[in-house]
Amino acid sequence: MNRHLLYLAMRYLMHHRRRTFLLWLGLSITYLLPLSVHHLTKMFEARLRSRAEQTPLLLGVRGNDYDLVLHALYFRNALTDRLRMGDWNQINQREGILAIPLCHTFRARSYPIIGTTIDYFDLRQLSFASGHPFTELGQCVLGATLAESLGLGVGDTLMSDPENVFDLAGSYPLKCRIVGVLAPTASADDSAVFVDLKTQWIMEGLGHGHEAANPESMASGEWTTSQEGDLVATAAVLPYLEINQANAADFHFHQATDDLPISAVLIWPSSVMASTLLLGDYQDASQPLQVIRPTEVVDSMMAWVLRVRSFLDWNYFLVALAVGSFLLLIVLLSLKLREEECGILRDLGGSRSWVFRLMLLEWGALLLASGLVAFGMARVLGFLLQHWLERSL
Repeated sequence: MNRHLLYLAMRYLMHHRRRTFLLWLGLSITYLLPLSVHHLTKMFEARLRSRAEQTPLLLGVRGNDYDLVLHALYFRNALTDRLRMGDWNQINQREGILAIPLCHTFRARSYPIIGTTIDYFDLRQLSFASGHPFTELGQCVLGATLAESLGLGVGDTLMSDPENVFDLAGSYPLKCRIVGVLAPTASADDSAVFVDLKTQWIMEGLGHGHEAANPESMASGEWTTSQEGDLVATAAVLPYLEINQANAADFHFHQATDDLPISAVLIWPSSVMASTLLLGDYQDASQPLQVIRPTEVVDSMMAWVLRVRSFLDWNYFLVALAVGSFLLLIVLLSLKLREEECGILRDLGGSRSWVFRLMLLEWGALLLASGLVAFGMARVLGFLLQHWLERSL
Protein backbone atom coordinates (compact mmCIF):
# COMPACT_ATOMS: atom_id res chain seq x y z
CA MET A 1 0.00 0.00 0.00
CA ASN A 2 2.85 2.42 0.87
CA ARG A 3 4.43 1.76 -2.52
CA HIS A 4 1.15 2.66 -4.22
CA LEU A 5 0.86 5.80 -2.10
CA LEU A 6 4.36 6.90 -3.12
CA TYR A 7 3.59 6.25 -6.78
CA LEU A 8 0.38 8.31 -6.67
CA ALA A 9 2.13 11.13 -4.76
CA MET A 10 4.97 11.33 -7.32
CA ARG A 11 2.53 11.22 -10.24
CA TYR A 12 0.52 14.07 -8.72
CA LEU A 13 3.65 16.24 -8.20
CA MET A 14 4.88 15.52 -11.75
CA HIS A 15 1.47 16.29 -13.23
CA HIS A 16 1.43 19.77 -11.61
CA ARG A 17 4.99 20.66 -12.63
CA ARG A 18 4.76 24.44 -12.45
CA ARG A 19 3.13 24.54 -9.04
CA THR A 20 5.53 21.90 -7.71
CA PHE A 21 8.53 23.83 -9.07
CA LEU A 22 7.43 27.12 -7.49
CA LEU A 23 6.82 25.49 -4.12
CA TRP A 24 10.14 23.62 -4.33
CA LEU A 25 12.02 26.83 -5.21
CA GLY A 26 10.49 28.84 -2.38
CA LEU A 27 11.15 26.14 0.20
CA SER A 28 14.72 25.57 -1.05
CA ILE A 29 15.57 29.25 -0.66
CA THR A 30 14.01 29.27 2.80
CA TYR A 31 16.26 26.37 3.80
CA LEU A 32 19.32 27.70 1.95
CA LEU A 33 19.73 31.03 3.73
CA PRO A 34 20.25 29.76 7.31
CA LEU A 35 22.20 26.70 6.15
CA SER A 36 24.59 28.86 4.11
CA VAL A 37 25.14 31.37 6.90
CA HIS A 38 25.95 28.64 9.44
CA HIS A 39 28.21 26.77 7.03
CA LEU A 40 30.14 29.87 5.92
CA THR A 41 30.47 31.14 9.49
CA LYS A 42 32.00 27.84 10.57
CA MET A 43 34.40 27.89 7.61
CA PHE A 44 35.39 31.48 8.36
CA GLU A 45 35.96 30.72 12.06
CA ALA A 46 37.97 27.59 11.25
CA ARG A 47 40.24 29.53 8.86
CA LEU A 48 40.81 32.35 11.33
CA ARG A 49 41.50 30.06 14.28
CA SER A 50 43.74 27.72 12.30
CA ARG A 51 46.09 30.58 11.39
CA ALA A 52 45.98 32.08 14.87
CA GLU A 53 46.65 28.77 16.63
CA GLN A 54 49.84 28.35 14.59
CA THR A 55 51.23 31.54 16.16
CA PRO A 56 51.08 31.42 19.98
CA LEU A 57 52.20 35.02 20.64
CA LEU A 58 52.63 38.24 18.73
CA LEU A 59 54.73 41.34 19.52
CA GLY A 60 53.79 44.73 18.13
CA VAL A 61 53.30 48.39 18.91
CA ARG A 62 50.61 48.90 21.53
CA GLY A 63 47.37 49.92 19.91
CA ASN A 64 44.61 48.16 18.02
CA ASP A 65 44.93 44.39 18.55
CA TYR A 66 42.74 43.63 15.55
CA ASP A 67 44.94 45.62 13.16
CA LEU A 68 48.06 43.92 14.50
CA VAL A 69 46.65 40.40 14.06
CA LEU A 70 45.26 41.10 10.60
CA HIS A 71 48.58 42.61 9.56
CA ALA A 72 50.94 39.99 10.98
CA LEU A 73 48.94 36.82 10.33
CA TYR A 74 46.80 37.61 7.30
CA PHE A 75 48.83 40.39 5.59
CA ARG A 76 45.70 42.48 5.25
CA ASN A 77 46.78 46.06 6.05
CA ALA A 78 49.86 48.19 6.69
CA LEU A 79 50.72 49.56 10.13
CA THR A 80 51.79 53.17 10.65
CA ASP A 81 53.62 52.50 13.94
CA ARG A 82 56.45 50.00 13.70
CA LEU A 83 59.04 48.24 15.84
CA ARG A 84 62.82 48.20 15.54
CA MET A 85 65.06 45.22 14.89
CA GLY A 86 66.45 45.84 18.36
CA ASP A 87 63.05 44.91 19.81
CA TRP A 88 63.22 41.58 17.97
CA ASN A 89 66.80 40.96 19.19
CA GLN A 90 65.68 41.59 22.76
CA ILE A 91 62.88 39.04 22.44
CA ASN A 92 64.95 36.50 20.54
CA GLN A 93 67.68 36.46 23.21
CA ARG A 94 65.26 35.28 25.89
CA GLU A 95 65.53 31.67 26.98
CA GLY A 96 62.90 29.34 25.54
CA ILE A 97 61.75 31.80 22.87
CA LEU A 98 61.82 31.51 19.08
CA ALA A 99 60.95 34.78 17.34
CA ILE A 100 60.63 35.76 13.69
CA PRO A 101 60.62 39.42 12.54
CA LEU A 102 58.11 40.49 9.94
CA CYS A 103 57.95 43.60 7.76
CA HIS A 104 55.06 44.27 5.39
CA THR A 105 55.01 47.62 3.59
CA PHE A 106 55.11 47.09 -0.18
CA ARG A 107 53.19 45.11 -2.77
CA ALA A 108 53.94 43.49 -6.10
CA ARG A 109 51.07 43.49 -8.61
CA SER A 110 48.77 44.16 -5.64
CA TYR A 111 50.06 41.11 -3.70
CA PRO A 112 51.75 41.75 -0.32
CA ILE A 113 55.54 41.62 -0.06
CA ILE A 114 56.61 40.14 3.28
CA GLY A 115 60.12 40.77 4.56
CA THR A 116 61.26 38.07 6.99
CA THR A 117 63.99 35.48 7.62
CA ILE A 118 64.32 31.98 6.20
CA ASP A 119 63.34 30.59 9.62
CA TYR A 120 59.78 31.66 8.77
CA PHE A 121 59.43 28.77 6.33
CA ASP A 122 60.50 26.21 8.94
CA LEU A 123 58.32 27.51 11.76
CA ARG A 124 55.30 27.77 9.44
CA GLN A 125 56.15 24.27 8.12
CA LEU A 126 56.11 25.52 4.53
CA SER A 127 57.49 23.24 1.83
CA PHE A 128 58.73 24.19 -1.63
CA ALA A 129 57.04 23.01 -4.81
CA SER A 130 60.11 24.20 -6.71
CA GLY A 131 63.30 26.11 -6.01
CA HIS A 132 64.68 27.05 -2.59
CA PRO A 133 64.48 29.85 0.02
CA PHE A 134 66.06 33.24 -0.65
CA THR A 135 69.75 33.37 0.20
CA GLU A 136 70.85 36.68 -1.35
CA LEU A 137 69.66 40.26 -1.73
CA GLY A 138 67.04 40.75 -4.41
CA GLN A 139 65.71 37.18 -4.31
CA CYS A 140 62.08 36.32 -3.54
CA VAL A 141 59.82 33.32 -2.91
CA LEU A 142 56.24 33.20 -4.21
CA GLY A 143 53.15 31.63 -2.68
CA ALA A 144 51.43 28.93 -4.70
CA THR A 145 48.28 30.91 -5.57
CA LEU A 146 50.25 34.01 -6.52
CA ALA A 147 52.63 32.05 -8.77
CA GLU A 148 49.73 30.32 -10.53
CA SER A 149 47.74 33.55 -10.93
CA LEU A 150 50.64 35.51 -12.42
CA GLY A 151 52.09 32.58 -14.36
CA LEU A 152 55.53 33.01 -12.77
CA GLY A 153 58.09 30.46 -11.64
CA VAL A 154 61.70 29.97 -10.64
CA GLY A 155 64.00 32.04 -12.84
CA ASP A 156 61.46 34.78 -13.60
CA THR A 157 61.50 38.28 -12.13
CA LEU A 158 58.88 40.30 -10.27
CA MET A 159 58.89 44.09 -9.87
CA SER A 160 57.59 45.70 -6.70
CA ASP A 161 54.83 48.29 -7.10
CA PRO A 162 55.96 51.93 -6.80
CA GLU A 163 54.54 53.71 -3.78
CA ASN A 164 54.06 57.03 -5.54
CA VAL A 165 54.91 57.52 -9.20
CA PHE A 166 55.07 61.31 -8.63
CA ASP A 167 57.59 61.07 -5.77
CA LEU A 168 60.87 61.06 -7.67
CA ALA A 169 62.89 61.39 -4.47
CA GLY A 170 61.17 58.49 -2.73
CA SER A 171 61.69 54.74 -2.87
CA TYR A 172 62.17 53.08 -6.23
CA PRO A 173 60.56 49.80 -7.36
CA LEU A 174 62.92 46.86 -7.16
CA LYS A 175 63.08 43.93 -9.56
CA CYS A 176 63.35 40.67 -7.60
CA ARG A 177 64.53 37.32 -8.92
CA ILE A 178 62.22 34.40 -8.13
CA VAL A 179 64.18 31.50 -6.58
CA GLY A 180 61.36 29.44 -5.07
CA VAL A 181 57.63 28.68 -5.20
CA LEU A 182 55.86 27.35 -2.10
CA ALA A 183 53.54 24.36 -2.06
CA PRO A 184 49.85 25.20 -1.45
CA THR A 185 48.95 25.74 2.21
CA ALA A 186 45.35 27.07 2.03
CA SER A 187 46.45 30.14 4.00
CA ALA A 188 47.55 33.75 3.50
CA ASP A 189 51.04 32.46 2.61
CA ASP A 190 49.69 31.30 -0.76
CA SER A 191 49.14 34.89 -1.90
CA ALA A 192 52.32 36.56 -0.65
CA VAL A 193 55.82 37.39 -1.90
CA PHE A 194 58.56 36.63 0.63
CA VAL A 195 61.88 38.47 0.61
CA ASP A 196 64.80 38.94 2.97
CA LEU A 197 64.48 41.82 5.43
CA LYS A 198 67.42 43.61 3.83
CA THR A 199 65.68 43.44 0.46
CA GLN A 200 62.56 44.91 2.09
CA TRP A 201 64.59 47.78 3.56
CA ILE A 202 66.20 48.45 0.17
CA MET A 203 62.70 48.78 -1.32
CA GLU A 204 61.95 51.27 1.42
CA GLY A 205 64.99 53.35 0.54
CA LEU A 206 66.81 52.61 3.82
CA GLY A 207 69.52 50.81 1.88
CA HIS A 208 70.70 51.32 -1.66
CA GLY A 209 73.46 50.71 -4.13
CA HIS A 210 74.83 53.00 -6.81
CA GLU A 211 77.84 53.42 -9.02
CA ALA A 212 81.12 54.30 -7.39
CA ALA A 213 82.49 57.81 -7.71
CA ASN A 214 84.91 58.44 -10.58
CA PRO A 215 86.32 61.49 -12.33
CA GLU A 216 83.53 61.46 -14.93
CA SER A 217 80.76 61.30 -12.32
CA MET A 218 82.45 64.06 -10.29
CA ALA A 219 82.55 66.24 -13.40
CA SER A 220 78.91 65.57 -14.26
CA GLY A 221 77.72 66.61 -10.82
CA GLU A 222 76.57 63.17 -9.69
CA TRP A 223 78.89 63.32 -6.68
CA THR A 224 79.93 66.23 -4.51
CA THR A 225 82.13 66.76 -1.47
CA SER A 226 80.72 67.66 1.95
CA GLN A 227 82.27 70.19 4.34
CA GLU A 228 83.94 67.31 6.15
CA GLY A 229 85.51 66.13 2.93
CA ASP A 230 83.27 63.08 2.45
CA LEU A 231 81.83 62.09 -0.92
CA VAL A 232 78.04 62.59 -1.07
CA ALA A 233 75.78 61.36 -3.87
CA THR A 234 73.48 63.94 -5.43
CA ALA A 235 69.96 63.37 -6.79
CA ALA A 236 71.51 62.73 -10.18
CA VAL A 237 72.81 59.36 -8.97
CA LEU A 238 69.97 56.87 -9.43
CA PRO A 239 69.97 53.75 -7.27
CA TYR A 240 70.10 50.32 -8.83
CA LEU A 241 66.66 48.93 -9.69
CA GLU A 242 67.86 45.32 -9.68
CA ILE A 243 70.24 43.46 -7.41
CA ASN A 244 72.57 40.98 -9.06
CA GLN A 245 75.98 39.48 -8.45
CA ALA A 246 77.68 42.40 -10.18
CA ASN A 247 76.25 45.10 -7.90
CA ALA A 248 75.24 43.25 -4.72
CA ALA A 249 78.44 44.35 -2.95
CA ASP A 250 77.59 48.03 -3.63
CA PHE A 251 74.45 47.96 -1.49
CA HIS A 252 74.74 49.43 1.99
CA PHE A 253 72.63 50.88 4.81
CA HIS A 254 72.97 54.24 6.55
CA GLN A 255 71.46 53.09 9.87
CA ALA A 256 72.43 50.59 12.52
CA THR A 257 70.66 47.25 12.05
CA ASP A 258 68.93 47.53 15.43
CA ASP A 259 67.34 50.82 14.33
CA LEU A 260 65.86 49.47 11.10
CA PRO A 261 62.04 49.03 11.14
CA ILE A 262 59.89 45.91 11.25
CA SER A 263 56.12 45.53 11.54
CA ALA A 264 55.68 42.73 14.08
CA VAL A 265 57.37 39.74 15.69
CA LEU A 266 55.92 36.23 15.58
CA ILE A 267 56.78 34.34 18.77
CA TRP A 268 56.89 30.62 19.54
CA PRO A 269 57.60 29.96 23.26
CA SER A 270 58.98 26.52 24.10
CA SER A 271 57.02 26.21 27.37
CA VAL A 272 54.07 27.63 29.27
CA MET A 273 56.47 29.27 31.72
CA ALA A 274 58.34 31.09 28.96
CA SER A 275 55.03 32.28 27.51
CA THR A 276 53.73 33.46 30.89
CA LEU A 277 56.93 35.34 31.75
CA LEU A 278 56.96 37.08 28.39
CA LEU A 279 53.32 38.13 28.69
CA GLY A 280 53.98 39.42 32.20
CA ASP A 281 56.90 41.58 31.08
CA TYR A 282 54.72 43.38 28.52
CA GLN A 283 51.55 43.82 30.60
CA ASP A 284 52.30 47.40 31.62
CA ALA A 285 50.02 49.67 29.57
CA SER A 286 52.61 52.46 29.70
CA GLN A 287 55.03 50.43 27.60
CA PRO A 288 55.05 51.24 23.86
CA LEU A 289 55.04 47.54 22.93
CA GLN A 290 52.63 44.72 23.70
CA VAL A 291 52.53 40.93 23.47
CA ILE A 292 49.15 39.40 22.62
CA ARG A 293 47.67 35.97 22.03
CA PRO A 294 46.24 35.91 18.48
CA THR A 295 43.67 33.25 19.43
CA GLU A 296 42.13 35.59 22.01
CA VAL A 297 41.89 38.39 19.46
CA VAL A 298 40.33 36.05 16.89
CA ASP A 299 37.81 34.82 19.48
CA SER A 300 36.91 38.44 20.20
CA MET A 301 36.46 39.10 16.49
CA MET A 302 34.33 35.99 16.06
CA ALA A 303 32.13 37.03 18.99
CA TRP A 304 30.90 39.96 16.88
CA VAL A 305 30.40 37.70 13.89
CA LEU A 306 28.38 35.26 16.00
CA ARG A 307 26.25 38.11 17.33
CA VAL A 308 25.40 39.09 13.78
CA ARG A 309 24.67 35.45 12.97
CA SER A 310 22.39 35.21 16.01
CA PHE A 311 20.47 38.25 14.77
CA LEU A 312 20.20 36.68 11.31
CA ASP A 313 19.00 33.41 12.88
CA TRP A 314 16.14 35.22 14.55
CA ASN A 315 15.39 36.99 11.29
CA TYR A 316 15.34 33.65 9.43
CA PHE A 317 13.10 32.20 12.16
CA LEU A 318 10.57 34.97 11.58
CA VAL A 319 10.86 34.47 7.82
CA ALA A 320 10.32 30.72 8.34
CA LEU A 321 7.18 31.45 10.36
CA ALA A 322 5.87 33.67 7.56
CA VAL A 323 6.71 31.05 4.94
CA GLY A 324 5.12 28.37 7.11
CA SER A 325 1.95 30.44 7.41
CA PHE A 326 1.73 30.88 3.66
CA LEU A 327 2.51 27.20 3.18
CA LEU A 328 -0.34 26.24 5.54
CA LEU A 329 -2.65 28.54 3.63
CA ILE A 330 -1.59 26.87 0.37
CA VAL A 331 -2.24 23.43 1.85
CA LEU A 332 -5.72 24.43 3.03
CA LEU A 333 -6.57 25.98 -0.32
CA SER A 334 -5.21 22.90 -2.07
CA LEU A 335 -7.39 20.63 0.05
CA LYS A 336 -10.39 22.82 -0.74
CA LEU A 337 -9.70 22.60 -4.45
CA ARG A 338 -9.11 18.85 -4.24
CA GLU A 339 -12.37 17.97 -2.43
CA GLU A 340 -13.77 16.38 -5.57
CA GLU A 341 -10.56 14.40 -6.11
CA CYS A 342 -10.59 13.21 -2.48
CA GLY A 343 -14.23 12.16 -2.89
CA ILE A 344 -13.34 10.04 -5.95
CA LEU A 345 -10.48 8.38 -4.01
CA ARG A 346 -12.86 7.49 -1.18
CA ASP A 347 -15.40 6.13 -3.67
CA LEU A 348 -12.67 3.89 -5.05
CA GLY A 349 -12.18 2.40 -1.59
CA GLY A 350 -9.67 4.70 0.00
CA SER A 351 -10.33 5.60 3.63
CA ARG A 352 -10.02 9.09 5.06
CA SER A 353 -6.73 8.13 6.74
CA TRP A 354 -5.45 6.73 3.42
CA VAL A 355 -6.25 10.00 1.61
CA PHE A 356 -4.66 11.97 4.47
CA ARG A 357 -1.48 9.88 4.23
CA LEU A 358 -1.39 10.45 0.48
CA MET A 359 -1.55 14.22 0.97
CA LEU A 360 1.04 14.04 3.76
CA LEU A 361 3.39 12.02 1.56
CA GLU A 362 3.11 14.57 -1.27
CA TRP A 363 4.09 17.48 0.98
CA GLY A 364 6.68 15.43 2.81
CA ALA A 365 8.40 14.52 -0.46
CA LEU A 366 8.37 18.19 -1.49
CA LEU A 367 9.84 19.34 1.84
CA LEU A 368 12.49 16.60 1.81
CA ALA A 369 13.54 17.37 -1.77
CA SER A 370 13.79 21.09 -0.95
CA GLY A 371 15.89 20.39 2.17
CA LEU A 372 18.29 18.06 0.33
CA VAL A 373 18.76 20.49 -2.55
CA ALA A 374 19.28 23.41 -0.16
CA PHE A 375 21.88 21.41 1.78
CA GLY A 376 23.70 20.53 -1.44
CA MET A 377 23.57 24.14 -2.65
CA ALA A 378 25.00 25.35 0.67
CA ARG A 379 27.90 22.91 0.29
CA VAL A 380 28.53 24.01 -3.29
CA LEU A 381 28.43 27.67 -2.24
CA GLY A 382 30.91 26.90 0.53
CA PHE A 383 33.20 25.14 -1.94
CA LEU A 384 33.08 28.09 -4.32
CA LEU A 385 33.89 30.56 -1.54
CA GLN A 386 36.59 28.34 -0.04
CA HIS A 387 39.15 29.54 -2.59
CA TRP A 388 38.36 33.14 -1.70
CA LEU A 389 38.71 32.40 2.02
CA GLU A 390 42.03 30.68 1.43
CA ARG A 391 43.38 33.70 -0.43
CA SER A 392 42.01 36.13 2.18
CA LEU A 393 42.91 34.23 5.34
